[in-house]
Amino acid sequence: MSNSYYFIMKQSFRLFLIVMTGILIPFAASAQVTTSGMNGHVTDESGEPLPGAAVVAVHAPSGTQYSAVTNTEGRYVIGGMRPGGPYSVRILYIGMDPVEVSDVALMLGEAYELDAVMTASNELDAVVLVAEKTFSSGKTGAGAGFSRRKVEMSPSIDRSIYDVVKYTPQASLNKNGGISFAGMNNRYNSFQVDGAVANDAFGLSTTGTNGGQTGANPISLDAIEEIQVVVAPFDVRQSGFTGGAMNAITKSGSNTVGGTFYSYFNNQDFVGTTPGPLSEGQSREKYDTRLSQTYGFTVGAPIVKDRLFIFASAEYGKNSSPNVYSPSEGSYGSVELSEEVVLPDGTSLGRYFNEEMASAMIRHYEDTYGVGNTGETYSSHQVTDRSVNAMARIDWNISDAHKFMFRYQFMDAYADKYSSGQYEYTFNGSSYRQSNRTNTLVAELNSRISDAVSNEFRATAVFVRDGRTVEYGGANIYIADNLTINLGTDYSSGANAMHSDTYTFTDNVSVYKGNHTITAGTYNELFRFYNVFLQGAYGSYGFTSVNDFFNNEINQAGCPGLRCFSPLV
Repeated sequence: MSNSYYFIMKQSFRLFLIVMTGILIPFAASAQVTTSGMNGHVTDESGEPLPGAAVVAVHAPSGTQYSAVTNTEGRYVIGGMRPGGPYSVRILYIGMDPVEVSDVALMLGEAYELDAVMTASNELDAVVLVAEKTFSSGKTGAGAGFSRRKVEMSPSIDRSIYDVVKYTPQASLNKNGGISFAGMNNRYNSFQVDGAVANDAFGLSTTGTNGGQTGANPISLDAIEEIQVVVAPFDVRQSGFTGGAMNAITKSGSNTVGGTFYSYFNNQDFVGTTPGPLSEGQSREKYDTRLSQTYGFTVGAPIVKDRLFIFASAEYGKNSSPNVYSPSEGSYGSVELSEEVVLPDGTSLGRYFNEEMASAMIRHYEDTYGVGNTGETYSSHQVTDRSVNAMARIDWNISDAHKFMFRYQFMDAYADKYSSGQYEYTFNGSSYRQSNRTNTLVAELNSRISDAVSNEFRATAVFVRDGRTVEYGGANIYIADNLTINLGTDYSSGANAMHSDTYTFTDNVSVYKGNHTITAGTYNELFRFYNVFLQGAYGSYGFTSVNDFFNNEINQAGCPGLRCFSPLV
Protein backbone atom coordinates (compact mmCIF):
# COMPACT_ATOMS: atom_id res chain seq x y z
CA MET A 1 0.00 0.00 0.00
CA SER A 2 1.33 3.45 -0.80
CA ASN A 3 0.05 6.88 0.17
CA SER A 4 1.44 10.23 -0.91
CA TYR A 5 0.19 13.67 0.12
CA TYR A 6 1.57 16.85 -1.35
CA PHE A 7 1.18 20.61 -1.43
CA ILE A 8 2.83 22.89 -4.02
CA MET A 9 2.78 26.58 -4.88
CA LYS A 10 4.26 27.89 -8.12
CA GLN A 11 4.50 31.28 -9.77
CA SER A 12 3.65 31.76 -13.42
CA PHE A 13 7.24 32.99 -13.78
CA ARG A 14 10.34 30.79 -13.48
CA LEU A 15 10.30 30.96 -9.68
CA PHE A 16 9.05 27.61 -8.37
CA LEU A 17 8.32 27.15 -4.69
CA ILE A 18 7.47 23.76 -3.22
CA VAL A 19 6.14 22.83 0.18
CA MET A 20 5.64 19.07 0.42
CA THR A 21 4.61 16.55 3.05
CA GLY A 22 4.99 12.85 2.12
CA ILE A 23 4.14 9.53 3.64
CA LEU A 24 5.47 6.54 1.67
CA ILE A 25 4.75 3.05 3.06
CA PRO A 26 6.01 0.64 1.99
CA PHE A 27 6.14 1.13 -1.81
CA ALA A 28 6.95 4.31 -3.69
CA ALA A 29 3.98 5.99 -5.27
CA SER A 30 4.16 6.90 -8.95
CA ALA A 31 1.45 9.46 -9.59
CA GLN A 32 1.24 10.97 -13.05
CA VAL A 33 -0.85 13.55 -14.91
CA THR A 34 -3.28 12.84 -17.74
CA THR A 35 -4.33 16.36 -18.73
CA SER A 36 -2.96 19.63 -20.06
CA GLY A 37 -3.68 23.25 -19.23
CA MET A 38 -3.53 26.83 -20.39
CA ASN A 39 -2.62 30.08 -18.63
CA GLY A 40 -1.65 33.61 -19.45
CA HIS A 41 -1.79 37.34 -18.75
CA VAL A 42 -4.35 39.72 -20.31
CA THR A 43 -3.55 43.46 -20.40
CA ASP A 44 -4.48 46.60 -22.30
CA GLU A 45 -2.10 48.53 -24.55
CA SER A 46 -0.61 50.43 -21.62
CA GLY A 47 0.25 47.19 -19.82
CA GLU A 48 -2.47 47.49 -17.22
CA PRO A 49 -4.07 44.16 -16.25
CA LEU A 50 -7.68 43.52 -17.26
CA PRO A 51 -9.50 41.74 -14.43
CA GLY A 52 -12.73 39.97 -15.34
CA ALA A 53 -11.81 39.19 -18.97
CA ALA A 54 -13.47 35.98 -20.20
CA VAL A 55 -11.26 33.32 -21.76
CA VAL A 56 -13.01 30.53 -23.68
CA ALA A 57 -11.09 27.60 -25.23
CA VAL A 58 -12.93 25.13 -27.47
CA HIS A 59 -11.55 21.72 -28.44
CA ALA A 60 -12.45 21.74 -32.13
CA PRO A 61 -12.80 17.96 -32.75
CA SER A 62 -15.25 17.40 -29.89
CA GLY A 63 -16.69 20.84 -29.20
CA THR A 64 -15.59 20.53 -25.56
CA GLN A 65 -15.48 23.98 -23.98
CA TYR A 66 -13.25 25.27 -21.19
CA SER A 67 -13.49 28.75 -19.69
CA ALA A 68 -11.87 31.03 -17.15
CA VAL A 69 -12.03 34.63 -15.93
CA THR A 70 -8.92 36.73 -15.29
CA ASN A 71 -8.23 37.72 -11.69
CA THR A 72 -7.25 41.13 -10.31
CA GLU A 73 -3.73 40.74 -11.75
CA GLY A 74 -5.19 39.93 -15.18
CA ARG A 75 -4.08 36.33 -15.03
CA TYR A 76 -6.11 33.22 -15.90
CA VAL A 77 -5.56 29.49 -15.50
CA ILE A 78 -7.46 26.63 -17.11
CA GLY A 79 -6.70 23.10 -15.88
CA GLY A 80 -7.91 19.59 -16.66
CA MET A 81 -7.93 20.15 -20.44
CA ARG A 82 -7.71 17.46 -23.10
CA PRO A 83 -4.21 17.23 -24.56
CA GLY A 84 -3.86 17.74 -28.30
CA GLY A 85 -6.22 19.88 -30.26
CA PRO A 86 -6.56 21.97 -32.23
CA TYR A 87 -8.12 24.50 -29.88
CA SER A 88 -9.65 27.85 -30.75
CA VAL A 89 -9.33 30.48 -28.02
CA ARG A 90 -11.45 33.61 -27.67
CA ILE A 91 -10.76 36.38 -25.11
CA LEU A 92 -13.55 38.91 -24.40
CA TYR A 93 -13.68 42.11 -22.35
CA ILE A 94 -16.25 44.90 -22.34
CA GLY A 95 -15.06 47.83 -24.43
CA MET A 96 -12.24 45.86 -26.02
CA ASP A 97 -11.94 44.12 -29.38
CA PRO A 98 -12.11 40.33 -28.99
CA VAL A 99 -8.87 38.38 -29.33
CA GLU A 100 -9.12 35.13 -31.27
CA VAL A 101 -6.42 32.49 -31.67
CA SER A 102 -6.80 29.22 -33.56
CA ASP A 103 -4.81 26.01 -34.08
CA VAL A 104 -3.56 25.85 -30.50
CA ALA A 105 -2.14 22.42 -29.61
CA LEU A 106 -1.64 21.33 -25.99
CA MET A 107 1.09 18.97 -24.83
CA LEU A 108 0.38 16.33 -22.20
CA GLY A 109 1.35 17.46 -18.71
CA GLU A 110 2.30 20.99 -19.80
CA ALA A 111 0.55 24.35 -19.51
CA TYR A 112 0.29 26.34 -22.74
CA GLU A 113 1.01 30.02 -22.10
CA LEU A 114 -1.12 32.45 -24.09
CA ASP A 115 -0.81 36.16 -23.26
CA ALA A 116 -2.99 38.81 -24.90
CA VAL A 117 -2.88 42.58 -25.31
CA MET A 118 -6.38 43.95 -25.95
CA THR A 119 -7.22 47.20 -27.71
CA ALA A 120 -10.18 49.54 -27.26
CA SER A 121 -13.02 48.79 -29.64
CA ASN A 122 -13.28 52.42 -30.86
CA GLU A 123 -9.79 52.37 -32.33
CA LEU A 124 -10.44 51.12 -35.85
CA ASP A 125 -6.81 50.65 -36.88
CA ALA A 126 -5.63 49.07 -33.68
CA VAL A 127 -3.31 46.07 -33.81
CA VAL A 128 -3.86 43.16 -31.44
CA LEU A 129 -0.70 41.57 -30.09
CA VAL A 130 -0.85 38.00 -28.89
CA ALA A 131 2.15 36.25 -27.32
CA GLU A 132 2.09 32.48 -27.69
CA LYS A 133 4.90 30.95 -25.66
CA THR A 134 6.20 27.60 -26.80
CA PHE A 135 8.40 27.54 -23.69
CA SER A 136 6.34 27.05 -20.58
CA SER A 137 7.52 28.26 -17.20
CA GLY A 138 5.48 25.42 -15.76
CA LYS A 139 7.51 22.77 -17.57
CA THR A 140 9.69 21.00 -15.04
CA GLY A 141 12.70 18.74 -15.40
CA ALA A 142 14.31 16.76 -18.21
CA GLY A 143 12.13 14.71 -20.54
CA ALA A 144 10.32 14.71 -23.85
CA GLY A 145 6.82 14.91 -25.28
CA PHE A 146 5.38 12.98 -28.24
CA SER A 147 2.18 14.23 -29.86
CA ARG A 148 -0.17 12.04 -31.87
CA ARG A 149 1.60 12.98 -35.09
CA LYS A 150 5.00 12.08 -33.65
CA VAL A 151 3.64 8.74 -32.43
CA GLU A 152 2.16 7.98 -35.86
CA MET A 153 5.30 9.03 -37.74
CA SER A 154 7.79 7.14 -35.55
CA PRO A 155 9.17 3.98 -37.22
CA SER A 156 8.40 0.81 -35.30
CA ILE A 157 9.54 -2.78 -35.70
CA ASP A 158 7.22 -4.54 -33.24
CA ARG A 159 4.68 -1.73 -32.65
CA SER A 160 5.94 -1.14 -29.12
CA ILE A 161 5.58 2.15 -27.25
CA TYR A 162 9.32 1.81 -26.59
CA ASP A 163 9.96 2.44 -30.30
CA VAL A 164 8.63 5.97 -29.70
CA VAL A 165 10.00 6.89 -26.28
CA LYS A 166 13.51 5.67 -27.19
CA TYR A 167 13.96 9.05 -28.93
CA THR A 168 14.10 10.69 -25.49
CA PRO A 169 17.75 11.85 -25.15
CA GLN A 170 18.21 10.05 -21.81
CA ALA A 171 16.72 6.74 -23.06
CA SER A 172 18.42 3.58 -24.30
CA LEU A 173 17.05 0.14 -25.16
CA ASN A 174 18.57 -2.88 -23.46
CA LYS A 175 19.14 -6.35 -24.86
CA ASN A 176 16.21 -7.82 -22.90
CA GLY A 177 13.65 -5.60 -24.61
CA GLY A 178 13.33 -3.07 -21.79
CA ILE A 179 14.17 0.63 -21.83
CA SER A 180 16.54 2.46 -19.51
CA PHE A 181 16.57 6.14 -18.58
CA ALA A 182 19.78 7.85 -17.44
CA GLY A 183 21.42 4.45 -16.98
CA MET A 184 18.90 3.08 -14.47
CA ASN A 185 17.50 -0.46 -14.61
CA ASN A 186 14.15 -0.55 -16.43
CA ARG A 187 12.48 -2.06 -13.35
CA TYR A 188 12.81 1.34 -11.68
CA ASN A 189 10.69 3.03 -14.37
CA SER A 190 7.07 4.06 -14.08
CA PHE A 191 4.75 3.37 -17.01
CA GLN A 192 1.14 4.49 -16.85
CA VAL A 193 -1.65 4.67 -19.42
CA ASP A 194 -4.41 7.16 -18.55
CA GLY A 195 -3.01 7.10 -15.02
CA ALA A 196 -3.36 3.29 -14.67
CA VAL A 197 -0.27 1.27 -13.78
CA ALA A 198 1.03 -0.52 -16.89
CA ASN A 199 4.48 -1.54 -15.69
CA ASP A 200 5.11 -4.96 -14.14
CA ALA A 201 4.57 -4.22 -10.44
CA PHE A 202 5.92 -7.62 -9.32
CA GLY A 203 9.11 -7.40 -11.38
CA LEU A 204 9.21 -10.67 -13.38
CA SER A 205 9.09 -9.17 -16.86
CA THR A 206 12.40 -8.19 -18.44
CA THR A 207 10.62 -5.53 -20.51
CA GLY A 208 9.11 -4.01 -17.36
CA THR A 209 5.50 -4.04 -18.65
CA ASN A 210 2.37 -6.08 -17.98
CA GLY A 211 2.34 -9.03 -20.35
CA GLY A 212 6.06 -8.64 -21.05
CA GLN A 213 6.77 -12.32 -20.38
CA THR A 214 4.65 -13.20 -23.43
CA GLY A 215 6.26 -10.54 -25.62
CA ALA A 216 2.93 -8.70 -25.94
CA ASN A 217 2.61 -4.92 -25.92
CA PRO A 218 0.49 -3.60 -23.02
CA ILE A 219 -1.55 -1.37 -25.37
CA SER A 220 -1.98 -0.96 -29.12
CA LEU A 221 0.17 1.85 -30.50
CA ASP A 222 -2.79 3.00 -32.63
CA ALA A 223 -4.80 3.69 -29.47
CA ILE A 224 -2.24 6.19 -28.13
CA GLU A 225 -3.02 9.91 -28.32
CA GLU A 226 0.10 11.32 -26.73
CA ILE A 227 3.12 10.30 -24.63
CA GLN A 228 5.05 12.26 -22.05
CA VAL A 229 8.44 11.13 -20.71
CA VAL A 230 9.95 12.70 -17.60
CA VAL A 231 13.32 11.83 -16.09
CA ALA A 232 13.89 14.40 -13.33
CA PRO A 233 10.60 16.25 -12.78
CA PHE A 234 10.15 18.92 -10.12
CA ASP A 235 6.37 18.51 -10.13
CA VAL A 236 5.47 16.63 -6.95
CA ARG A 237 2.58 14.92 -8.76
CA GLN A 238 5.12 13.01 -10.84
CA SER A 239 7.06 10.84 -8.42
CA GLY A 240 7.78 7.33 -7.23
CA PHE A 241 10.46 6.31 -9.76
CA THR A 242 14.23 6.55 -9.99
CA GLY A 243 14.58 5.80 -13.70
CA GLY A 244 12.05 7.51 -15.95
CA ALA A 245 8.29 7.88 -16.16
CA MET A 246 6.39 7.11 -19.35
CA ASN A 247 2.97 8.68 -19.23
CA ALA A 248 0.62 7.83 -22.11
CA ILE A 249 -2.99 8.79 -22.74
CA THR A 250 -5.41 7.10 -25.12
CA LYS A 251 -7.41 8.58 -27.95
CA SER A 252 -10.99 9.74 -27.46
CA GLY A 253 -14.02 10.12 -29.69
CA SER A 254 -15.03 13.39 -31.35
CA ASN A 255 -17.95 14.91 -33.28
CA THR A 256 -16.64 13.26 -36.43
CA VAL A 257 -17.13 9.56 -37.08
CA GLY A 258 -13.77 8.15 -38.05
CA GLY A 259 -11.57 5.14 -37.75
CA THR A 260 -8.72 3.11 -39.17
CA PHE A 261 -8.01 -0.46 -40.18
CA TYR A 262 -4.49 -1.80 -40.48
CA SER A 263 -2.70 -5.04 -41.14
CA TYR A 264 0.92 -6.17 -41.12
CA PHE A 265 1.89 -9.51 -42.60
CA ASN A 266 4.90 -11.56 -43.62
CA ASN A 267 5.65 -15.23 -44.18
CA GLN A 268 8.42 -17.51 -45.39
CA ASP A 269 8.60 -15.60 -48.69
CA PHE A 270 10.13 -12.68 -46.78
CA VAL A 271 12.73 -14.88 -45.06
CA GLY A 272 16.02 -16.19 -46.43
CA THR A 273 16.65 -19.81 -47.37
CA THR A 274 18.43 -22.48 -45.32
CA PRO A 275 21.98 -21.37 -44.45
CA GLY A 276 25.32 -23.16 -44.76
CA PRO A 277 27.21 -24.96 -47.53
CA LEU A 278 25.32 -27.17 -49.99
CA SER A 279 26.05 -30.81 -50.67
CA GLU A 280 26.22 -32.02 -54.26
CA GLY A 281 22.75 -31.90 -55.76
CA GLN A 282 21.24 -30.11 -52.75
CA SER A 283 19.24 -26.93 -53.28
CA ARG A 284 18.24 -24.08 -51.00
CA GLU A 285 14.91 -24.56 -49.24
CA LYS A 286 12.55 -22.16 -47.50
CA TYR A 287 10.82 -22.96 -44.26
CA ASP A 288 7.23 -23.23 -45.42
CA THR A 289 5.40 -22.62 -42.14
CA ARG A 290 6.67 -19.22 -40.97
CA LEU A 291 4.01 -16.56 -40.35
CA SER A 292 3.70 -13.14 -38.72
CA GLN A 293 0.44 -11.23 -38.87
CA THR A 294 -1.20 -8.27 -37.14
CA TYR A 295 -4.73 -6.98 -37.66
CA GLY A 296 -6.33 -4.05 -35.91
CA PHE A 297 -8.85 -1.23 -36.07
CA THR A 298 -9.82 1.97 -34.27
CA VAL A 299 -13.13 3.83 -34.37
CA GLY A 300 -14.36 7.01 -32.74
CA ALA A 301 -17.83 8.59 -32.88
CA PRO A 302 -20.19 10.93 -31.06
CA ILE A 303 -23.09 9.45 -29.11
CA VAL A 304 -24.46 12.93 -28.37
CA LYS A 305 -22.83 15.78 -30.28
CA ASP A 306 -20.58 17.97 -28.13
CA ARG A 307 -21.53 15.90 -25.08
CA LEU A 308 -20.90 12.16 -25.21
CA PHE A 309 -18.26 10.30 -27.23
CA ILE A 310 -16.97 6.78 -27.65
CA PHE A 311 -13.66 5.41 -28.89
CA ALA A 312 -12.72 1.75 -29.35
CA SER A 313 -9.73 -0.16 -30.63
CA ALA A 314 -8.77 -3.80 -31.04
CA GLU A 315 -5.63 -5.55 -32.21
CA TYR A 316 -4.79 -9.18 -32.91
CA GLY A 317 -1.24 -10.39 -33.45
CA LYS A 318 0.24 -13.82 -34.10
CA ASN A 319 3.74 -15.07 -34.84
CA SER A 320 4.44 -18.67 -35.72
CA SER A 321 7.71 -20.30 -36.77
CA PRO A 322 8.90 -23.90 -37.09
CA ASN A 323 11.11 -25.67 -34.58
CA VAL A 324 14.07 -26.26 -36.86
CA TYR A 325 16.04 -28.33 -34.32
CA SER A 326 14.61 -31.83 -34.09
CA PRO A 327 15.96 -35.40 -34.19
CA SER A 328 13.31 -36.14 -36.82
CA GLU A 329 14.95 -33.51 -39.04
CA GLY A 330 18.45 -34.86 -38.44
CA SER A 331 19.50 -31.61 -36.74
CA TYR A 332 21.97 -33.32 -34.42
CA GLY A 333 23.79 -35.56 -36.88
CA SER A 334 26.98 -33.55 -36.37
CA VAL A 335 26.91 -33.51 -32.54
CA GLU A 336 28.61 -36.65 -31.22
CA LEU A 337 27.63 -37.82 -27.73
CA SER A 338 30.35 -38.54 -25.17
CA GLU A 339 30.05 -42.29 -25.71
CA GLU A 340 28.14 -44.92 -27.65
CA VAL A 341 24.64 -45.31 -26.22
CA VAL A 342 23.81 -48.91 -25.30
CA LEU A 343 20.46 -49.92 -23.80
CA PRO A 344 20.36 -52.27 -20.76
CA ASP A 345 19.30 -55.11 -23.09
CA GLY A 346 22.48 -54.62 -25.13
CA THR A 347 20.90 -52.78 -28.08
CA SER A 348 23.26 -50.16 -29.49
CA LEU A 349 21.79 -46.77 -30.47
CA GLY A 350 25.06 -45.24 -31.69
CA ARG A 351 26.62 -41.91 -30.74
CA TYR A 352 24.23 -39.48 -32.43
CA PHE A 353 20.90 -38.22 -31.14
CA ASN A 354 18.28 -39.38 -33.65
CA GLU A 355 14.65 -40.50 -33.84
CA GLU A 356 15.37 -44.02 -32.59
CA MET A 357 17.20 -42.71 -29.52
CA ALA A 358 14.53 -40.06 -28.82
CA SER A 359 11.76 -42.68 -28.99
CA ALA A 360 13.68 -45.00 -26.64
CA MET A 361 14.20 -42.16 -24.16
CA ILE A 362 10.46 -41.42 -24.03
CA ARG A 363 9.63 -45.10 -23.40
CA HIS A 364 12.25 -45.37 -20.66
CA TYR A 365 11.02 -42.15 -19.02
CA GLU A 366 7.37 -43.29 -18.97
CA ASP A 367 8.24 -46.76 -17.64
CA THR A 368 10.81 -45.70 -15.03
CA TYR A 369 9.22 -42.63 -13.49
CA GLY A 370 5.66 -43.91 -13.39
CA VAL A 371 4.22 -41.15 -15.54
CA GLY A 372 2.40 -43.45 -17.95
CA ASN A 373 1.48 -42.22 -21.42
CA THR A 374 2.71 -38.61 -21.52
CA GLY A 375 2.02 -38.00 -25.20
CA GLU A 376 5.59 -36.70 -25.42
CA THR A 377 6.84 -36.11 -29.00
CA TYR A 378 10.04 -35.06 -30.74
CA SER A 379 8.89 -34.23 -34.28
CA SER A 380 9.15 -30.78 -35.79
CA HIS A 381 6.37 -28.45 -34.65
CA GLN A 382 5.30 -24.82 -34.63
CA VAL A 383 6.28 -22.31 -31.94
CA THR A 384 3.55 -19.67 -31.56
CA ASP A 385 3.02 -16.30 -29.89
CA ARG A 386 -0.47 -14.75 -29.89
CA SER A 387 -1.98 -11.62 -28.37
CA VAL A 388 -5.38 -9.90 -28.32
CA ASN A 389 -5.75 -6.32 -27.10
CA ALA A 390 -9.08 -4.48 -26.94
CA MET A 391 -10.09 -1.13 -25.48
CA ALA A 392 -13.24 1.00 -25.14
CA ARG A 393 -13.38 4.57 -23.83
CA ILE A 394 -16.28 6.93 -23.12
CA ASP A 395 -15.90 10.71 -22.67
CA TRP A 396 -18.79 12.69 -21.22
CA ASN A 397 -18.96 16.47 -21.07
CA ILE A 398 -21.40 16.61 -18.18
CA SER A 399 -21.33 20.41 -18.31
CA ASP A 400 -18.85 23.16 -19.11
CA ALA A 401 -17.48 22.68 -15.61
CA HIS A 402 -17.36 18.86 -15.35
CA LYS A 403 -15.71 16.35 -17.72
CA PHE A 404 -15.85 12.58 -17.11
CA MET A 405 -13.91 9.71 -18.72
CA PHE A 406 -14.18 5.93 -18.32
CA ARG A 407 -11.95 3.35 -20.02
CA TYR A 408 -11.84 -0.45 -20.04
CA GLN A 409 -9.03 -2.47 -21.58
CA PHE A 410 -8.53 -6.21 -21.98
CA MET A 411 -5.41 -8.10 -23.02
CA ASP A 412 -5.00 -11.84 -23.49
CA ALA A 413 -1.67 -13.24 -24.71
CA TYR A 414 0.49 -16.35 -24.69
CA ALA A 415 3.92 -17.40 -25.93
CA ASP A 416 5.38 -20.88 -26.45
CA LYS A 417 8.76 -21.05 -24.72
CA TYR A 418 10.94 -23.49 -26.61
CA SER A 419 14.69 -23.35 -26.06
CA SER A 420 16.15 -25.96 -28.43
CA GLY A 421 19.34 -25.02 -30.23
CA GLN A 422 22.35 -26.53 -31.93
CA TYR A 423 23.76 -27.99 -28.69
CA GLU A 424 20.60 -28.26 -26.58
CA TYR A 425 17.35 -30.10 -27.21
CA THR A 426 14.04 -29.92 -25.36
CA PHE A 427 11.32 -32.46 -26.13
CA ASN A 428 8.08 -30.90 -27.39
CA GLY A 429 6.03 -31.60 -24.27
CA SER A 430 8.89 -30.57 -21.98
CA SER A 431 8.63 -26.88 -22.81
CA TYR A 432 5.85 -24.60 -21.48
CA ARG A 433 3.42 -21.91 -22.55
CA GLN A 434 3.59 -18.52 -20.81
CA SER A 435 0.22 -16.78 -20.60
CA ASN A 436 -1.02 -13.37 -19.49
CA ARG A 437 -4.44 -11.85 -19.01
CA THR A 438 -4.80 -8.21 -17.94
CA ASN A 439 -7.94 -6.18 -17.24
CA THR A 440 -7.73 -2.41 -16.69
CA LEU A 441 -10.39 0.04 -15.50
CA VAL A 442 -9.95 3.84 -15.35
CA ALA A 443 -12.41 6.53 -14.24
CA GLU A 444 -11.54 10.23 -14.23
CA LEU A 445 -13.50 13.38 -13.35
CA ASN A 446 -12.11 16.87 -14.03
CA SER A 447 -14.12 19.69 -12.45
CA ARG A 448 -13.89 23.46 -12.42
CA ILE A 449 -15.52 24.32 -9.11
CA SER A 450 -15.14 28.08 -9.56
CA ASP A 451 -12.93 30.54 -11.41
CA ALA A 452 -10.38 30.11 -8.62
CA VAL A 453 -10.67 26.38 -7.83
CA SER A 454 -10.46 23.21 -9.93
CA ASN A 455 -10.23 19.52 -9.07
CA GLU A 456 -8.94 16.35 -10.77
CA PHE A 457 -10.04 12.94 -9.46
CA ARG A 458 -8.98 9.55 -10.87
CA ALA A 459 -9.44 5.94 -9.79
CA THR A 460 -7.91 2.91 -11.53
CA ALA A 461 -7.84 -0.86 -11.11
CA VAL A 462 -5.46 -3.26 -12.89
CA PHE A 463 -5.82 -7.05 -12.62
CA VAL A 464 -2.92 -9.14 -13.98
CA ARG A 465 -2.88 -12.94 -14.26
CA ASP A 466 0.40 -14.57 -15.33
CA GLY A 467 0.87 -18.32 -15.49
CA ARG A 468 2.64 -21.23 -17.14
CA THR A 469 0.95 -24.24 -18.71
CA VAL A 470 2.74 -27.59 -19.07
CA GLU A 471 1.77 -30.63 -21.16
CA TYR A 472 1.93 -33.11 -18.28
CA GLY A 473 3.21 -33.46 -14.72
CA GLY A 474 6.33 -35.58 -14.42
CA ALA A 475 9.89 -35.50 -13.10
CA ASN A 476 12.31 -33.19 -14.85
CA ILE A 477 15.25 -34.92 -16.51
CA TYR A 478 18.41 -32.94 -17.27
CA ILE A 479 21.18 -34.69 -19.24
CA ALA A 480 24.44 -32.74 -19.54
CA ASP A 481 26.12 -34.74 -22.31
CA ASN A 482 27.87 -33.13 -25.29
CA LEU A 483 24.28 -32.41 -26.29
CA THR A 484 22.18 -31.10 -23.39
CA ILE A 485 18.78 -32.82 -23.33
CA ASN A 486 15.67 -31.79 -21.36
CA LEU A 487 12.84 -34.27 -20.81
CA GLY A 488 9.80 -34.15 -18.51
CA THR A 489 8.06 -31.15 -16.98
CA ASP A 490 10.11 -27.96 -17.29
CA TYR A 491 12.18 -27.48 -14.14
CA SER A 492 10.70 -24.06 -13.23
CA SER A 493 7.18 -24.42 -14.66
CA GLY A 494 5.45 -27.22 -12.78
CA ALA A 495 4.13 -24.73 -10.20
CA ASN A 496 4.53 -21.17 -11.46
CA ALA A 497 1.86 -18.46 -11.37
CA MET A 498 1.58 -14.80 -10.39
CA HIS A 499 -1.55 -12.71 -9.82
CA SER A 500 -1.49 -9.02 -9.00
CA ASP A 501 -4.24 -6.51 -8.28
CA THR A 502 -3.33 -2.81 -8.25
CA TYR A 503 -5.71 -0.02 -7.25
CA THR A 504 -4.92 3.70 -7.37
CA PHE A 505 -6.84 6.73 -6.12
CA THR A 506 -5.74 10.27 -6.99
CA ASP A 507 -7.22 13.66 -6.16
CA ASN A 508 -5.64 17.06 -6.86
CA VAL A 509 -7.21 20.40 -5.89
CA SER A 510 -5.77 23.54 -7.51
CA VAL A 511 -6.41 27.04 -6.19
CA TYR A 512 -5.49 30.04 -8.36
CA LYS A 513 -4.44 32.99 -6.22
CA GLY A 514 -2.95 36.10 -7.81
CA ASN A 515 0.23 35.09 -9.67
CA HIS A 516 0.32 31.71 -7.95
CA THR A 517 -1.22 28.27 -8.33
CA ILE A 518 -1.58 26.25 -5.14
CA THR A 519 -2.06 22.49 -5.58
CA ALA A 520 -2.84 20.04 -2.80
CA GLY A 521 -3.52 16.38 -3.41
CA THR A 522 -3.18 12.73 -2.53
CA TYR A 523 -2.07 9.67 -4.47
CA ASN A 524 -2.61 6.14 -3.15
CA GLU A 525 -1.59 2.73 -4.52
CA LEU A 526 -2.93 -0.51 -3.10
CA PHE A 527 -1.23 -3.77 -4.11
CA ARG A 528 -2.25 -7.38 -3.68
CA PHE A 529 -0.03 -10.21 -4.94
CA TYR A 530 -0.38 -13.97 -5.21
CA ASN A 531 2.69 -15.92 -6.31
CA VAL A 532 3.57 -19.60 -6.43
CA PHE A 533 6.99 -20.76 -7.62
CA LEU A 534 8.35 -24.23 -6.94
CA GLN A 535 11.23 -25.64 -8.98
CA GLY A 536 11.29 -29.35 -9.62
CA ALA A 537 7.68 -29.58 -8.49
CA TYR A 538 7.36 -33.18 -9.76
CA GLY A 539 10.94 -34.20 -9.01
CA SER A 540 14.22 -33.43 -10.72
CA TYR A 541 17.07 -35.74 -11.74
CA GLY A 542 20.41 -34.93 -13.35
CA PHE A 543 22.65 -37.16 -15.48
CA THR A 544 26.03 -36.57 -17.12
CA SER A 545 25.40 -38.83 -20.13
CA VAL A 546 22.60 -40.48 -22.05
CA ASN A 547 23.91 -43.89 -20.94
CA ASP A 548 23.57 -42.83 -17.28
CA PHE A 549 19.95 -41.93 -17.98
CA PHE A 550 19.15 -45.38 -19.42
CA ASN A 551 20.96 -47.06 -16.51
CA ASN A 552 19.31 -44.83 -13.88
CA GLU A 553 22.68 -43.65 -12.58
CA ILE A 554 22.23 -40.17 -11.16
CA ASN A 555 25.63 -38.53 -11.32
CA GLN A 556 26.11 -35.23 -9.57
CA ALA A 557 29.77 -34.78 -10.49
CA GLY A 558 30.26 -32.65 -13.58
CA CYS A 559 26.54 -31.90 -13.98
CA PRO A 560 25.96 -28.13 -13.90
CA GLY A 561 22.92 -26.56 -12.32
CA LEU A 562 21.09 -27.02 -9.03
CA ARG A 563 18.76 -29.59 -10.57
CA CYS A 564 21.56 -32.21 -10.54
CA PHE A 565 22.18 -32.12 -6.77
CA SER A 566 18.96 -32.57 -4.83
CA PRO A 567 16.50 -34.84 -6.67
CA LEU A 568 12.95 -34.23 -5.49
CA VAL A 569 10.26 -36.90 -5.34
